[in-house]
Amino acid sequence: MVRAWIKGVGFRPGARLDLAAGALAAAVAAGIAMAVLELWRADLAIPFSYSNDADYYLMLTKGVVAHGWPYVNHDLGVPFGQQLYDFAIGGDDLDLLILKLLGLGSHNPFVVTNLFYLASFPLSALSAFAVMRALGISRATSAACAVLYALAPYHFVRGETHLYLSMDFMVPLGAYLVVAIWSGTPLFRRRARGRGPLALASTRSLLTVAICAVLASSAELYYAGFVLVLALVAGLVRGAARLEARSLWTGAGVAVAIAAFAAANLAPTLAYASRHGRNPVVAERLPQEADAGGLKLAQLLAPVPGHRIEALARLGASYAWSQHPETFGTIEQPALGTVAAAGFVWLLGVLAMAVVGTERHTRESIEDLASAVPADARRLLVTPREAILVVETARL
Repeated sequence: MVRAWIKGVGFRPGARLDLAAGALAAAVAAGIAMAVLELWRADLAIPFSYSNDADYYLMLTKGVVAHGWPYVNHDLGVPFGQQLYDFAIGGDDLDLLILKLLGLGSHNPFVVTNLFYLASFPLSALSAFAVMRALGISRATSAACAVLYALAPYHFVRGETHLYLSMDFMVPLGAYLVVAIWSGTPLFRRRARGRGPLALASTRSLLTVAICAVLASSAELYYAGFVLVLALVAGLVRGAARLEARSLWTGAGVAVAIAAFAAANLAPTLAYASRHGRNPVVAERLPQEADAGGLKLAQLLAPVPGHRIEALARLGASYAWSQHPETFGTIEQPALGTVAAAGFVWLLGVLAMAVVGTERHTRESIEDLASAVPADARRLLVTPREAILVVETARL
């Protein structure tokens, strides 16, 4: 589907092989996840997690299954019943819709929640595979890296405690929007035949808008917020570097589309707040949470506490304890994992060369480093051409 978007015409030759490879990646990701979770020992009628935020998500699932949608639940909040209009759950509309569909097969909220979480593994693999193929990465490498993405530590650490963040299949789609803006790939295109606003309703434009809708309807708007900001930055940076207005308009168009869908999803909460006033005690964040969840470089690269290798587990636990001994075990654990950490370090090296090296020396260094990496892996991390584009931008 994404490949069709880029080409602007139906499926390209080899689409059946792509579908088969994508399905294989999804199946492998699901199989390995089930093995790691030891699913043969589990009872789907018992939640995988039953503490902290997991209870909140189970409550939402119960509201969807028993009452159709979770805004109002007369089984809770005695004596007047529960209403969640103060709590902005509109950013989860897509997640809630998936739960509602799963609820057609079972009225047990525990079963529905567990199935939702298990489905996130193959869906993430499929999405990552489609985006990597769209970026021109080979079929085999796309399939292997799609499995790696679906099985990243983040997916298991979030688990059912942060259920909607675990359903992260929209992240590769959002990443594609940002990369497309950065590289100058058109995301909006006019139809050959058409007048007025309908002239913009091309396949490519509609699929871009659809991705924005998915981002603005899931994961409590966290992923949507990142993509919105990065799209604006990519448009501004490329527009300034290349002196072109199209990138500016494309970045702004993606940001506006995400914001518009988010506002539509949050309409019940916004209307309720307009009528009754803002509730100041709902979901208030504390200043210190910016430190605990701030995506520090050390957190990204360090092993997670509880790593299967004892030495790495001690290292991760030691760092976590040194940072937040009073909340050890409850802070964010955003470790990238070995493969993603290697790619991240590669990108940091590219940026470092942009800062300290001359343009010619930097180009030669990038090409020398790239020649030491297998072709597919090189394309996955960053190609010499893309790295040089990063360098040129960093020199602005």
